[in-house]
Formats: sequence, C-alpha cells, structure tokens
Amino acid sequence: RLSDTLQGNREKDAPNISALVKQFNVVSNWVVTQIVSCAKPEERRDRLKRILDIGEELRALNNFNGLMEFVSGLNSSAVGRMKATWNSVGKQYQAKFKTMEETMSHEHNFRYYRSVLHTATLPCVPYMGTYLTDLTFCEDGNPDFDGTLINFVKRTKIARIITEIQQYQLRYREIPVDVHIQEWMLTLPYLAEDEAYDLSRIVDPKDHDRMIEGVIKTQRDLKLKIQRQQEELAQLRAQLDKVST
Repeated sequence: RLSDTLQGNREKDAPNISALVKQFNVVSNWVVTQIVSCAKPEERRDRLKRILDIGEELRALNNFNGLMEFVSGLNSSAVGRMKATWNSVGKQYQAKFKTMEETMSHEHNFRYYRSVLHTATLPCVPYMGTYLTDLTFCEDGNPDFDGTLINFVKRTKIARIITEIQQYQLRYREIPVDVHIQEWMLTLPYLAEDEAYDLSRIVDPKDHDRMIEGVIKTQRDLKLKIQRQQEELAQLRAQLDKVST
C-alpha cells in the first residue's frame, strides 16, 4: 500500500525518496554550519553572499528542491536571528533572499511555487515535499473502497501525482557529471541544531557586551575549576608519597 511506503520503512520500500529526504536535511544543515562557523564578520558576510548567489543559480537551473534546501537553512533559527550578519550583506542580497522565499513560500499550499513549477522549462528538479504531502492527503483522506468497489477516483488522483513526478525525471545534459563533486555532496560537514544555535549566539550576539561578559565568566570559572583539580591532584600525590614511605 502507498501508506506503507509513505509512513512505514522508507529506506526499504522507497530508498530513493529516503535518500532524497536525508540529503535535503544534510544540505540545509550544511548551509547553517557554513554561516555560523565563520567567526570574522567580513568573512561571514562574504560567505552568506556566496550562499545567496548559489541559491539564485539553483533557481535559474529550476532546481527547486535545492533552492528549498537553501531557503530552509537560511530560515533556521540559528541563521535567522543573526541580524548583524543579514544587515551586512546589503539590500541587493536581502532582495535576492526575499525572492527565494517568495518562490518557495508554503502559503496557500505552495500556490505560487506550483504555478512557477508548472510553467518552468525542463529539465528541472521539483521540491519533493509538496508531492509527499499531496500523496499523504490523498491516501489518508480517501477510502480504498466505495462500498464493495475499488475507489478508482482515489487511484486516479494518486496516478496523476506520480505521473507529474515522472515527467521531471530528465537529466541536465548541459551539466557534465563530476564524480568529485558528487562525493563531496555525500560527505558535507554540518553541526547539530543546538550546536549551530549556540555558535550563532557567540559570533553574532544580540547583546555584545553581555556576550563578552559571559565568555569572560566562563573562562574564569574554567580556570578556577582547573586550579581546584590541580590542588586536589597535589594532595593526592602527597598522600601517595606518605603511603609509599
């Protein structure tokens, strides 16, 4: 059943969908990591600009799944709170991001994105999240049988969704395959969500003076802890020397 594929063991029943969802999360987290892990404001500004440029290029290629990966990362709590970093890129790049957001807006069930997708020139990579949602609603919202008869209305709706997905399964023939980039994409480094948020608060604090005070206090507490441990170690060594003599 379709419900088993959508809600059951995806890795077994739908390995390609499972891999696509995993890669979506990896890329989104990588985007976050690239920004929050940059300590210098100028380098962080340039890195954010570069990521926005890549997002714009993904839109030009009609790679909507990749575009949504970037939008999700940039809209994360760790990156979204970094006001100083966003202000540093200037109005031109802020406008780029606004366009990306509007294209992939979830308002009215992704109405604007769907209109853009249906008029896009092939090849393109659609955002699979909308199809998975459509299939789930179709599966859960319609009975399998109409009395004793198979519900062919439901089957027709599901077939239309799957047929639409299949029409986008075309290669980008003008883009050569690069094995090194493929391998790199499969091993993207990224931080856990809580680690990324903590790092974001350090590199782009809302209250700079308070953050500095916090760092100084943490260092002071750490020094005191080390000092106590050294004193305890010295006492332990002294006791061992007495025992040995």
